[in-house]
Amino acid sequence: VVIVLLAMGGTALGWTGFRGKTLWDLLQVLIVPLVLVGIGLVFEMQQTEREELRAEVERELADQRAQDEALQAYFDQMSTLLLKQKLRETPVGSEVRMLARARTLTVLSRVGSYRKRSGLLFLNDSGLINRQQNGTASEATAPVVSLEAADLRGAKLKGSNVFGAAHFG
Repeated sequence: VVIVLLAMGGTALGWTGFRGKTLWDLLQVLIVPLVLVGIGLVFEMQQTEREELRAEVERELADQRAQDEALQAYFDQMSTLLLKQKLRETPVGSEVRMLARARTLTVLSRVGSYRKRSGLLFLNDSGLINRQQNGTASEATAPVVSLEAADLRGAKLKGSNVFGAAHFG
C-alpha cells in the first residue's frame, strides 16, 4: 500500500520513474511479490502444522514408553515379591501383601487399557487375584492381591479368563 501511494504521489513529481503509468501497471509490478508472500505464508502454516503433529506423535510415543517402563518395573517388583518374599504364602494383612496391592493399584491407575490387561493377566496367571482355597475360613475367599477400588476403566478384558477372579470392587 505504501509503495502504491508513493508511486502515485511520485508520478506527479516525475522523479520516481512512474510518470504515465496507470494503477494497473503498478499492480502488475506488485503481483509477483504478493504471490510469493502468500505462498510463503501458506508454506509456513503447513510447516507449523507438521511440527505440531510431529510433537504430538512424539508425546504419544513418550507416554507409551513411560507406560511400558512402569509396567515392566511393576512386573519386576512383583516377581521379586513372589519369588523372594513368598507373596502367596504371606498372611492376609501382611506388609508384603499391602505393598503388592499398593504397587498394583498404582500401576493400574497409570497405564492404558491394553497394559491394564497385561497386568491383570499377570496377576491372574500368577494366582494373585483368584480366590484362595486354602487357609482358615476367613481367608478362604481372600485373594493375595485385592483389586477392590482398582482403576480398571477401559481395561480390554474380552477373551481373557480373569472374570473368575476375586471381586474387582
